[in-house]
Amino acid sequence: MKRLLLLIAVSIVWSGSVLQAQEYEYVPLVREGVEWGYTGDLGDYRCQIKGDTIIDGTTYKKFYRYTTCGLQKNTPCYVVVRENDKKVYYREITGDDREERLIYDFSLEKGDMAILYSRSFLDYMQIDVRYVDTIQVGSTYRKKLEYPFHDVIEGIGGLKNDWLVAAFDIAPCVPDCNVWIYLSYVKNLVTGEYEYGNKGACGDTYAYDPYVKDCNFGFYHHDPEDRYIWDIDVFAHYYITGEKAVNGKIYKQFVESKSCDYASGTEIALIREEDKKVYLLDGEKEWLWYDFTLEKGDTITIESASPLNPSGEKLKIPVVNTDTFEIGGKLRKRIYLRGYDTWIEGLGTENRLPLHSFEPSCGMDCGDKLYYQRIGDKISYLDNYFIHDLLEPCTSSVLDTQIETLRIARTPDALIVTLPGTGYRLAELTEMTGRLAWCAYLDSEAEGVTIPTATLSPGAYIVTLSNDRGERIVQKVMIK
Repeated sequence: MKRLLLLIAVSIVWSGSVLQAQEYEYVPLVREGVEWGYTGDLGDYRCQIKGDTIIDGTTYKKFYRYTTCGLQKNTPCYVVVRENDKKVYYREITGDDREERLIYDFSLEKGDMAILYSRSFLDYMQIDVRYVDTIQVGSTYRKKLEYPFHDVIEGIGGLKNDWLVAAFDIAPCVPDCNVWIYLSYVKNLVTGEYEYGNKGACGDTYAYDPYVKDCNFGFYHHDPEDRYIWDIDVFAHYYITGEKAVNGKIYKQFVESKSCDYASGTEIALIREEDKKVYLLDGEKEWLWYDFTLEKGDTITIESASPLNPSGEKLKIPVVNTDTFEIGGKLRKRIYLRGYDTWIEGLGTENRLPLHSFEPSCGMDCGDKLYYQRIGDKISYLDNYFIHDLLEPCTSSVLDTQIETLRIARTPDALIVTLPGTGYRLAELTEMTGRLAWCAYLDSEAEGVTIPTATLSPGAYIVTLSNDRGERIVQKVMIK
């Protein structure tokens, strides 16, 4: 019996070891067929390794950085890289300084110290490994090293700043805390699969997002004279729901409500969509509302009798431009109309209330702003920069899902912020104009942070907490 139990135990240990060996796979950072995508305040760009070159008898891979959709033949190469024994080296191939330098070492373990080169500081720096973990990437597991203010992952690199400098705490506070660059994705160009992130690569499949669909969305209203957009107390909620058959066509109800239940709202229109065109039914007659097939140079005509036309005169509105951009996690078409608010596919207008699309554009001075769209339980769009601390009843769940409310205590000379969890690395306090008033790095296990306010002028400020994944929690505060 003891022998049987021993055999079972050995079998379990052996099979577990085999499973672990199968799951863990070292993936080199220096490899072809992969695109790294970055995003931030300095714009979006991509990086890729492709092709070999020999310098001083050593073989390197060419490293490219570009903003185009895919690596072009004329993209210049300024840096080469190589990897040996899990150590990554780089060297410049232009300029006077072409010395090879070590920038990553994936052989390190917890408690180890390494001297790695910082391309930002142009000097070697001591890097201490605080923690080592194994994370799942696809069907494999990879090693993750935690530095004092940053993490790096085998085969992926750093999660903050450029591929070649991401191992260091060189930004965002160099030159200032308002500059952010983050790794947004790593895509295997051979399989088409994402190793990090799940979207963002140029050339990802674009899918039309209809305007008429079961959803609800909200606008807030603010006083245009209130340039800080502090006094927000009017919210409007809209629901596209249900179906009604009229003259053999199926329409959806367009409902306006001041509460959280469309059943208590008022049906203000019947709408339908066909071939990317949205129609509004007024009595027995249909009127064109949106036409998302429009391209640059086209003109949309709105009849004088249309209930959507406040001017009483026929409108012929030229399309001055169109583009496709990512918003609300989707690639969407954007249509720019001369003199009128821009249309966004799947969302409509941002600065004009529904059914007011053909009132002249006035931007934020209109006083109305689209701030969320919900499809079922999923938030498909959220722009609550100016209302992140308002738990308006219908949207408190939206805010809680996307941005947690911070607990902030006040003393005569400080704000004491309780962190909503671990992993936050940077705290900032900014004026409403965007000027940085204060910032500090945080320990990843910190439970709170104290922000000094004694020297600050009274007024509205924004507290921002950031983590390595590029996620931010923001909340507006008043300092008296």
